[in-house]
Amino acid sequence: MLKTILTLNAGSSSLKFSVYQLICCETRPDLQRKLSGQVRGLGSDPLSLEMQYLLEGQSKSDADRKMIYLQPEDDPYALALEEVLSLLKKARYYSRYCWASGCSWRRFI
Repeated sequence: MLKTILTLNAGSSSLKFSVYQLICCETRPDLQRKLSGQVRGLGSDPLSLEMQYLLEGQSKSDADRKMIYLQPEDDPYALALEEVLSLLKKARYYSRYCWASGCSWRRFI
């Protein structure tokens, strides 16, 4: 089973995310970034959000972008997290087992 690490950085105006794969070798383990991105536009009464992300091997100029349009009753932070989780599922980095059982959460400031 591949070991992956999801990092989330939620700020007042954006949600940044990355997925790393743990590569084990004889000398020392290494982390390889597989997916990274951000959702921008969170904050004071947004009408839309922009999600931008890179898959492994893509350059910044090739980043994929997606506009997310909000209804007045939508919570922009919850919607941003739902979009990130949807992308993780699509990229096959989402594990129901992980969310349901023993993932480790750490907060660093």
